[in-house]
Amino acid sequence: MRHRTFTLTVAALTTVLVVTGCGNNDETASTILTAPPPTAASTTTTSLSATTSSAPTSTLSTTTTAAQSTTTAIDSSTTSTTEGVALPDTVIAVSDVDLVEIDLGDGTVTRTLSPLFSEGGVFRGGLRITPDRSTIFFSEGYEDSWYSCESSRGSVGQVAFDGGELERVTPGANPTPSPDGRYLAYVDSTLCIPDPENPELWVFTPFNVVVVRHLESGESTTHSIEATPQTPYEPSALHSVAWHPDGDLLALAYSGAIYQFPVGTSDPIDRHPTLPFDLDTESYPGGIDVAGDRLVAVGYTEDFSEATATTFDLATGARIDLLTTSDHLSIGVNAAGQIILATSPADDFEAPATLVTESGERIELDVPVVALDW
Repeated sequence: MRHRTFTLTVAALTTVLVVTGCGNNDETASTILTAPPPTAASTTTTSLSATTSSAPTSTLSTTTTAAQSTTTAIDSSTTSTTEGVALPDTVIAVSDVDLVEIDLGDGTVTRTLSPLFSEGGVFRGGLRITPDRSTIFFSEGYEDSWYSCESSRGSVGQVAFDGGELERVTPGANPTPSPDGRYLAYVDSTLCIPDPENPELWVFTPFNVVVVRHLESGESTTHSIEATPQTPYEPSALHSVAWHPDGDLLALAYSGAIYQFPVGTSDPIDRHPTLPFDLDTESYPGGIDVAGDRLVAVGYTEDFSEATATTFDLATGARIDLLTTSDHLSIGVNAAGQIILATSPADDFEAPATLVTESGERIELDVPVVALDW
């Protein structure tokens, strides 16, 4: 039987379906967009305490974006502010199959935004919340998706932060809103390649483009790579995308290379410079995100038995801290550039999770967490 492979990214790197899809980007307009205004990124970093427990693997993944500010400890009882940025006192999470909100003070589920959010052959995860906390974007994948070019590409969906109907926005995966909330970037595929194992039934749709969509007008622009991949996991294939504080985009390839390029450029993504991050190229990429003036990168061993989350200085590429090594990771980044990590016992997706903040605070939950953002 042909198996499906799913990867977890950070919940600002959260989760993405790695069986990618194809199709002609009919939804993509040719309008060239201007880059979002640069965002200041003055962040004082602190270490996230390491943990040996782990969070369950989500069926999908995406990449998140974070904005500016100084990192401080979370006030678990009330929402605090950092340099004018309101810090949330709740997280949004996929818990078992439901989309829920969890209070950081006592770890309880305060409401269910969408019951049965991820089940019945539809897998949703990779949560990304807009900076104003009005909309939650997510990746959507499908069981047996490799039989169809369109279903193999996956979909980007959204739901209002206050709850309501789930809406499908566009084909693609790993959505991440811009720091100013005006744009949505995601990876997609314009390819549909017959699988050599069974070309009559199965297809490969490796991600080969980054799409930037203006959320108000719906207009979008597409950025392609020059080295066309033939399989989803080739070094040249794209994995996910994140926003640099100066308004540029960062695209992560399966080779571990991270390309920085401006929105609206006509040059192929892989003609732009790679950032000087010392990523472990032997590992399977799990995603990137930006937390203030840091890059957060997640990687997996080839057999997906271990994941690591590491921060780097965004300007110099210098390694700052190994956040944790675990079996499974689920991480969120808020608008102040703070990171939160969900862990739970290995190989037990139904076990209650623990949330760990950058200040080292641990919040024990009564529910599992598959993916989260805040």
